Amino acid sequence: MWISALLVMAGCGGQDDSRVVGSWQGEFVADSGKKAPGADLTLEKDHHFRELFRNLEITGSWKLNDKTVILTVEKIGNLSIAEAQKRTLARAETEHNDALKAMAENMTKDVPLTLGPDGKTLQAHADPAAKGHAVFTLQ
Repeated sequence: MWISALLVMAGCGGQDDSRVVGSWQGEFVADSGKKAPGADLTLEKDHHFRELFRNLEITGSWKLNDKTVILTVEKIGNLSIAEAQKRTLARAETEHNDALKAMAENMTKDVPLTLGPDGKTLQAHADPAAKGHAVFTLQ
């Protein structure tokens, strides 16, 4: 009996991850305020995600930490994140492209998305290199 009570009490403080599960439509919001279509993001019940932008698919896992969805990228297209980073760094070096190098260096970092107060938007942190940020709206 007391074990049941402990299990019930332990579950009471948990957060409801299901509130963010679903399809999210993205748009890019430039610092100037101009908006452009962005990637579509799907958060699955099993804590995997799929992001699709044009023909590029990004997959990985996600977790909810209070009001922040944290994406951990595992694959870009058919490449592991390590291989994608290696190839992008090589291309950046060949092309002497600092923006591409910065993008490659950030590939292995988790991506935090802040859940809006209404629970219907996710906002990426501003990216100085891109001069804007992504906003996803729950569909």
